[in-house]
Amino acid sequence: PARYPLAKTGKRKFDALYIARITPFKRHELAVKVKNLHLIGNYSEKEKEYFTQTIARFPDAVWSQKVTSFFIGRKICEAACGLALSAIEGAMFSCGEYSLCGVPVVNTKNLGGRDTLLPEFAVRYAEDNAASVAENVRYWVENPIPPEEIRDGFLRLALPQKEMVQDLVDSIAGKHLHLQRDSGADE
Repeated sequence: PARYPLAKTGKRKFDALYIARITPFKRHELAVKVKNLHLIGNYSEKEKEYFTQTIARFPDAVWSQKVTSFFIGRKICEAACGLALSAIEGAMFSCGEYSLCGVPVVNTKNLGGRDTLLPEFAVRYAEDNAASVAENVRYWVENPIPPEEIRDGFLRLALPQKEMVQDLVDSIAGKHLHLQRDSGADE
């Protein structure tokens, strides 16, 4: 709870938040029409020119280069929704962080794992264009969902994965303990 507090009901400081490194595959350009945007993300020195060009497209957005992990939940709670704009990516852990804080998501079609843990009622799919992303952000600003419902929905979806990981850890730990007993290591 300390790292991922539940967002308060009511108007938020930002319409949208995008936690993502400033790199081409994150497709920040899809958020250029979003009003009242907070971008959180560093960049690689190898991509400094790309970063400079990209951030220049967001003159009215707030950009934070880095937020320590302990405080990221507080930043998430300041937004009406989180953005997930990459087309190809693994899990995109920020989506889980948005959901843990009770913040809905504007998502794009993608290859990767993030969709499996987003509650259907707390995600809107935007087309791959800036107007559609902005329209879906506006939807969440005007149609908030109780944050606790989003968190509960996420936790229900995550439970089977959590149980699989726990079973795997238990089986490895059990084998390790069995090997120790067989070798006389605990004598």
